[in-house]
Amino acid sequence: MKCKIERGVIKQDGVFRDFEALNKDGEHIAKAETAFLNTNKKFAWMTTLQVDPNCREQGIGTEVIQQVAEEAKNAKAELIYVYPAVPPDEKMPISPSLLIKFYEKNGFVPCNAPKDVATLTEEGLKKRGMCLYLRKEEK
Repeated sequence: MKCKIERGVIKQDGVFRDFEALNKDGEHIAKAETAFLNTNKKFAWMTTLQVDPNCREQGIGTEVIQQVAEEAKNAKAELIYVYPAVPPDEKMPISPSLLIKFYEKNGFVPCNAPKDVATLTEEGLKKRGMCLYLRKEEK
C-alpha cells in the first residue's frame, strides 16, 4: 500500500466534518471525524483519528491533524479537543501511552473537556482530554 496522501476529501453534514486521506491509487489511508461545536467556546472535537496500520509512523496522522487544524482555524475555533482512546473496532490498536505521546508531539496538552463534550457524551468522556490551542493567547 502506498502511504502518501495525494488527495483529501472533506464530507460535511451539519456540525460534522469527516476528513479522508487518500493515496495515489484512491485508497483510504487515514480519516478524522470531527464535530465543530460552539457552547462556552467555539471548538472542534476530533472524535476519531485513524491511520491505516500499514501507514503508521510515516507522518500521515500529523498531516491529517494539520488539515483539521486548518479547517478549525477557518471556522474561527479556539481549540481542537480530543479524548485519546483507541476505537473499539481498531484492528491493530495502539497503546494509550503511545497515543498520548503522538498527540503531545502534535502540540496537544492536557485540558478539561469543553462543555458539550462533558455533557453530551458517555460518562467516560468527562475525564480530562487533550487540546490543541489554535490561538497562542488561549493557553
